[in-house]
Amino acid sequence: MLRKRNVSHAFSRAAVTYDHYSRIQEELGQGLIEKVKHLSEAKTILEIGCGTGGYTLLLADAFPHASITAMDISRAMLARTAKKLKGRKGIYLVEGDIESIIYDMLDKFQIITSNSALHWLNQLDITMRQLALRLTDDGVFAATIFGNQSLLELKRVIEETFGIKRELPADTFPSREGLERILASIFTVWEIDRLSIRRRYQDMLSLLRTLKGSGVAPGTDNGPLIRTPRSVSALEDCFKRRYGMIEITYEVFVCYGRIRL
Repeated sequence: MLRKRNVSHAFSRAAVTYDHYSRIQEELGQGLIEKVKHLSEAKTILEIGCGTGGYTLLLADAFPHASITAMDISRAMLARTAKKLKGRKGIYLVEGDIESIIYDMLDKFQIITSNSALHWLNQLDITMRQLALRLTDDGVFAATIFGNQSLLELKRVIEETFGIKRELPADTFPSREGLERILASIFTVWEIDRLSIRRRYQDMLSLLRTLKGSGVAPGTDNGPLIRTPRSVSALEDCFKRRYGMIEITYEVFVCYGRIRL
């Protein structure tokens, strides 16, 4: 189970660098907006995990007359969002953990959406059911969610290099089967598409900086495993022996659901 203080700390620490390193999240947001922008009459939108506001800005452009509630667990991330959306009307920023404050939310929304955030939840199934209760009768849910097959190359290299098994944050992310069960139990109409995104990095430091700079690798109670230049060098050597290069696969699910036909 992920500790939310670690997640919040990781993303707060990454707030300044997030836009530079979150290229994949940016691309996913651009694709996700295509899933919902046809709902041009939507007037109420809830975004979960708005980060620095890149996807929020896309929503604001696609739905200029909508009221958008954008939430994030990190105050530092919300501060970046506020700067990015300065002067925009109808956008309300909320700091908090959706798993906690969902029970206090009384409003209903025509669109509930999230780009690259829901995989950080500890109880995704329960929270998804609560979110569905906050959809209007004609409401739509749309999200991109990273899967538990992300970063497998890094996990294998860590195990081979250090001779130990260490749980990475991605190990707690949902599987396709788990997401399918959740969507099927909640929505009358639903779909899920799996993306396998591969990224090559110049060296091990570039990979680690990308993960840290985008908040993808929050610390654990045991602290960081990769502590020294020697550790970084050993991992790089193992990557090149095993794969011939430093390349990582990110598994992402694009999810869509409606309660009513």
